[in-house]
Amino acid sequence: MTKVWHQELLQQVGSSKLLFGTDWPFYSLTMSLAKMLMVSEGRPDVREAILRGNALRLLGETKGAA
Repeated sequence: MTKVWHQELLQQVGSSKLLFGTDWPFYSLTMSLAKMLMVSEGRPDVREAILRGNALRLLGETKGAA
């Protein structure tokens, strides 16, 4: 299986520089999230950073904020 561009991007820039986002409602949220979950499978630190942590850091929030 060839690498998908998501894997290549993660390797090139690292998880600390990526944010999860979608074009919902124009593009399926399910497909975007599934691709990100596949790329970060078995790597909870990467998953947390892309789905939440990097956005909190960018916005100056603390991890405990709800």
